[in-house]
Amino acid sequence: MASIGKLPENISLLHALDSIGENIIVADVDYNIAWMNSHATELFSKVITWD
Repeated sequence: MASIGKLPENISLLHALDSIGENIIVADVDYNIAWMNSHATELFSKVITWD
């Protein structure tokens, strides 16, 4: 499928990942979370009590 349109040149990758309406979690090979978007943070805050 061909793409439609063009992404702005000044778009931030992290902003784009945070804007996706899905939980996105980036972890290393030992499953340590390096980054998660705001949707994932909201989900974790509902199921985990942070110390």
